Amino acid sequence: MTQLPEWANWLARNKKSGKLFAFSVKPFKFDNTWAMHAGKYEEVTDVSNIYSFIKWEDEEPTKVSPSLKSVAIGNAAVDGFKKGLAEPFGFDLVNHPNHYQGLNGLEAREVHENFIPKYGKYGGMVMCDMKDVIKYVLRAPDKNGVEDLKKAKRHLEWAINELEGTTN
Repeated sequence: MTQLPEWANWLARNKKSGKLFAFSVKPFKFDNTWAMHAGKYEEVTDVSNIYSFIKWEDEEPTKVSPSLKSVAIGNAAVDGFKKGLAEPFGFDLVNHPNHYQGLNGLEAREVHENFIPKYGKYGGMVMCDMKDVIKYVLRAPDKNGVEDLKKAKRHLEWAINELEGTTN
């Protein structure tokens, strides 16, 4: 079973060969290949075409999220499907769902841990509403789009009403 190297942070496909490569640092396009000034790189054997969505035409390399680091290439992926697992390629929808991760792997929870305590002086309801505002805004592009933005707006309005002493 082949897995992404532990140090892999980026994936990109070369133009001419069509080969997929893992990089430790963010590569840049140079002629018909991806290059970098320093760091490690290695060809990734994508026997199950798990990464077929990665194309040369992509303007940026693909950031490897924590859940992608455990993606097994080859028999483990096929075995996962045969067993009917909800997350056959190691995607962890419970602990590290993709819709709560930024492009560089920052998770919504880390944002919450750093900013929500600032709202503690306003009370528990404001803290809860602001946590939900952040949650819905951060996940909107990868989950429910406008619906999540509307939910964020509703929670922001509730927080403002709480701070102003009004109810709606």
